[in-house]
Amino acid sequence: MFLREIPIKIDFVQSKLKRRIEQGIFWVTEQDGRIVGFANFIKTPESGDDMVELAAIYVLPERQGQGVGTGLLTAGIRAVPGVSRVMARVNRDNQAGRRFYEAKGFRFEKDLVEEFFGHQQHLIEMILPVAE
Repeated sequence: MFLREIPIKIDFVQSKLKRRIEQGIFWVTEQDGRIVGFANFIKTPESGDDMVELAAIYVLPERQGQGVGTGLLTAGIRAVPGVSRVMARVNRDNQAGRRFYEAKGFRFEKDLVEEFFGHQQHLIEMILPVAE
């Protein structure tokens, strides 16, 4: 695997993390005293009154397919009152991520290209309608 360092402006990263902490909810899942997954949900003015953004969801590879991600998704939806839609963005080439979202009922909304530290990311925005 090829790894390389990407210079990151610390103040930019800190501001992003601060926003996630102040505007978001973090859920973690532990098994045997070890964190095996987390999800970060953000309710922002841009997302509208009825939508929450699933900003991140990660599960250790050896724990995937065991309901951890589903549990995190469900907990996050229940934690935000009045939510009728969940928005997630996934890398266009992340087939496993796309399959997860599709299996949970997320539907394609639009293609996006975002700059990430000087590199273009090709993303897909997906929306999950939440039943009340």
